[in-house]
Amino acid sequence: MALLSPAHAAHRRDRITASDAREIMNATTDAELLHWYQVKVCEIDPDPENYAMRLGTAAEPVIINERELETHETITRRQEVVDHPTHKGFCCTLDGWENSRRAVVEVKFVSAFMSRDDIFRLYYPQVAFQMSCT
Repeated sequence: MALLSPAHAAHRRDRITASDAREIMNATTDAELLHWYQVKVCEIDPDPENYAMRLGTAAEPVIINERELETHETITRRQEVVDHPTHKGFCCTLDGWENSRRAVVEVKFVSAFMSRDDIFRLYYPQVAFQMSCT
C-alpha cells in the first residue's frame, strides 16, 4: 500500500508541504535539515515505508470514522490536497475537515509512551501549516 498516489506525489514534489513544515521546525541539527533538503530535491531517496507508517495509514479512516460517531459531525475533505491561497509553493493534504468548527482534522497514531508535550511539539507545525492553507 503506497502512502501517496503518483499524482499526489508529483503535486507535492516542488512544493513545501505540511509534512515538510514538521521536519523543518523539528530539526535540531544541520544534518537533519540537510537530509530533509536532499530528499526534497531528490538527491537521496526518502526513508522507506515502515510498519508504523503503514499502520498509521490503515488506522486513519477508522479513527476518523470513530470521531464522526463520537461527535456526530461529518468529517469532509478527506485526503484533499489544498494549495495555499497566496503562497503557490505551499500545499497540504488534509486528513479531514470539520465544517461546524472550521477545523483541520489531523490523525496521528502515536506510541502510548509519547507524552502529550512531545506529540504537540512534533505535530503542531504540521497542523499550523494546514490551518494556513485552509
